Amino acid sequence: MARSWCVQTLSSGAALALLVLLGSPPALAATPIPDPAFRDCLTTAAASAGVTLANLEGASCDAADGTIRDLTGAEQLTSLEALFLDGHQVSDLSPLSGLPQLHRLEVPDNSVRDLAPLAGMTQLTNLNLSGNDIRDVGPLEDLTDLVFLTLDGNAIEDVEPLAGLSKLSFLGLAQNQITYAGYLSSLSQANLALNLEGQHTQVDIDHAGVTHLPQVRDSARVPVYPVTCGGPAGDCLHAVERNGAAGGASLDVDQPGTYVLTYQGDDYDHYSLTLTVQDQEGEEFPDVPSTHPFHGEISWLAAEGISIGYADGTFRPNRDVTRGEMVTFLYRLAGSPAHVPPVESPFTDVSTTSPDYTAITWAAQQEITTGFTDGTFGRSAHTTRGQMAAFIYRFDGSPAFTPPATSPFEDVGVSATFYRPITWLVSEGITRGYANGLYGMNDQVTRGQMAAFLYRLCH
Repeated sequence: MARSWCVQTLSSGAALALLVLLGSPPALAATPIPDPAFRDCLTTAAASAGVTLANLEGASCDAADGTIRDLTGAEQLTSLEALFLDGHQVSDLSPLSGLPQLHRLEVPDNSVRDLAPLAGMTQLTNLNLSGNDIRDVGPLEDLTDLVFLTLDGNAIEDVEPLAGLSKLSFLGLAQNQITYAGYLSSLSQANLALNLEGQHTQVDIDHAGVTHLPQVRDSARVPVYPVTCGGPAGDCLHAVERNGAAGGASLDVDQPGTYVLTYQGDDYDHYSLTLTVQDQEGEEFPDVPSTHPFHGEISWLAAEGISIGYADGTFRPNRDVTRGEMVTFLYRLAGSPAHVPPVESPFTDVSTTSPDYTAITWAAQQEITTGFTDGTFGRSAHTTRGQMAAFIYRFDGSPAFTPPATSPFEDVGVSATFYRPITWLVSEGITRGYANGLYGMNDQVTRGQMAAFLYRLCH
């Protein structure tokens, strides 16, 4: 087997009935919107308002009515003033970048990472992007008309680009990774409601005694120091020493393990921080103990740099893997080979600015994926076990293989789309299926399972 890559609201039916009654259906032909859930939401909103899609001013899309992944087509909603997309799987905001009337945008609990499409939307006054995977807020620095900005629950470290947003009356930055909030001191404390509680970050160390901790300051540039410390032997606050007035501290540890320090500020911004000091002789991830069935495989994945987990130090082995994440893992497993992405995206739902654009186009070039027949890749869709088998089979060069005449799994027929790659995985010892004799071809792949599959591929 060649393994050269291995290196260390209303239903659409109800909306249609309402449109017939109103007699003024939205101009779908003039506004192509390929995502069925997004199209349903906008159609329903337009029908309710008695307007065409081109004149629609606001829409609120409930995830209970269908998960939205792709905003393509929104470019033509030039009258749209407010859009609410709570709890979907949207990752690419670029279709919204040219909407001149859009003042209020709420996209909480989605999959947004890249804010570049918002850089020129200076008319925005209300923006809610909490619960995404945002690290860089630089594109927001010119949105000086913002009054409400909510960025809770992301992975933000640097808040300097927000320092010039002087019209803000509310700024939510809870549960990020901010250790220095002093850049926000330029904003008026009298007029700004600011929330900086629940910051979290991690420091990885080699077991070597004294560790210098990050300088921590709140939004008034006041130093904040640890108030509690817990380690393998219990309370460890006695091992924390303040380093003068600069806001730094050090931790003198004498045994490997995980040390958790909490910081609590006294100012109006509610600043608090949980700092995890992870000794590399301890567990790699706090949610993957040595007793976890995939502990070894996940540790290998981290050691190879294929996945280093989340910003809060966890791996989340039970979280489902998206298709974008899956090809990113394969790209890194291949050693992140040199690849010049095409100027134009081969997939309608993958922007050239998407963080995984290089990995996705590399996978397409290597014929590891061809995407779906509708021209999309489905980067935010969850990866099924059948799709995962096909990805890995193609990643390994689609080796010559004759599938068995009788299926080894009760739920995978010999005519199934992924029968060849699934049975190839079995022949290579990469999967054995479930204990009940099933493979679960349509089940979603978890991060723990993915680690196990990739480990077995290379060992």
